[in-house]
Amino acid sequence: EEKPKAKSEEKPKASAKEEPKASAEEKPAATAEEQPEASDKKPKKKKKKTPPPPPKPTINNASYFDIRVGKIVEVGQHPDAEALYLEKIDVGEEEPRQIVSGLVRYVPQDQMQDALVLVMCNLKPAKLRGIVSYGMVMCASETNGDERTVKLVDIPEGAQVGDRVTFPGLEGSPVPEMPKKRAEKLLPGFNTNAEGVCCWENTPLTLEAGVVSSDLKNAGLG
Repeated sequence: EEKPKAKSEEKPKASAKEEPKASAEEKPAATAEEQPEASDKKPKKKKKKTPPPPPKPTINNASYFDIRVGKIVEVGQHPDAEALYLEKIDVGEEEPRQIVSGLVRYVPQDQMQDALVLVMCNLKPAKLRGIVSYGMVMCASETNGDERTVKLVDIPEGAQVGDRVTFPGLEGSPVPEMPKKRAEKLLPGFNTNAEGVCCWENTPLTLEAGVVSSDLKNAGLG
């Protein structure tokens, strides 16, 4: 009768001693395994949503053109077109801009060399007879019958290379590149008024040194 009692008493004692040991051994192991998992999850946190880009400006007037004073530092004949000049024009950047102009029939080469001119700088680059042009020299022009006259505009005394044209009263600032369709819609608004002042519609092209002008009055400008 005593033997069963001894066996039944020993079994609980043995299990009571082993269970705490097993749980004590398992807890650190579980913690050690869980820590790397937690550290792995940290970089996987959801990224914060970036705010939407600002709305594109409504390009509805000439203030979005980037028009600057430039100096023609080099000019020569386009190698593949008799009617085109190939120019290098300093507009205040690190390197002069390469620009192609159809002015051979209207402006002698010696008048182009070293001249101060207005350059439209943010038109989309265009390839003219195989050479890319990165801007446009602005000129006043008029047509009488079969005769067409084209002249460089007059830059006010004191203006410096790189000076940018402003349009007083018009809201907007130059965009990096003028969309082609918007440029085509706005370019016809350039003109010279009855006093020879270069304008976009009725707003003068203005530099710190004064307004840009031409001796061609009520003429086209472009």
